[in-house]
Amino acid sequence: DGEYFRLADAMIRPRPVQQPGPPLLLGGSGNGILRRAGRWADMIHMTPAIGTEGTTTLPTVAAFTDATIAEKLALVREEAVRAGRAPDAVRYGTTIYSYAPTDSAAATKSLAEQMAPLFQVSPADFLRHPVSLVGTPEEMVDEIHRRVATHGLAEMTINFASPEQLRAFGENVLPRV
Repeated sequence: DGEYFRLADAMIRPRPVQQPGPPLLLGGSGNGILRRAGRWADMIHMTPAIGTEGTTTLPTVAAFTDATIAEKLALVREEAVRAGRAPDAVRYGTTIYSYAPTDSAAATKSLAEQMAPLFQVSPADFLRHPVSLVGTPEEMVDEIHRRVATHGLAEMTINFASPEQLRAFGENVLPRV
């Protein structure tokens, strides 16, 4: 029973082929969804909080940092253990909204210095920000490896600005991660 729907003895057919069922992915970063993910999900896809209007704000993005990812994942893992699951039962995924390839370390540094104030972080923290992936192919590979080692990153969705960016990522970064 809910506010908009009421179901009694509902059945879903055909039944899923996967057993015990299809993998469950939950998306969000609020404490409620993180607890539910720990109890039930196979993956949590975290992004900055989205308000009731379906949008996010710069302060919300600024508050969604590499450090807060660690805190949020700790909550997911604690809840998984409370539910009798392994602490690593829930994989972590995220979306990269700010994808910016560069052709040199100097260009990466310059771009980070320009973008960091928008995110209200230092240039170094901007380069580790969960919604950005910035740098040369080598820098991107290193950063993805860091996110995997630090947070257990298992999946990324990336917003590419052009087919050329997608192709370059597929040729120069993806084979190395």
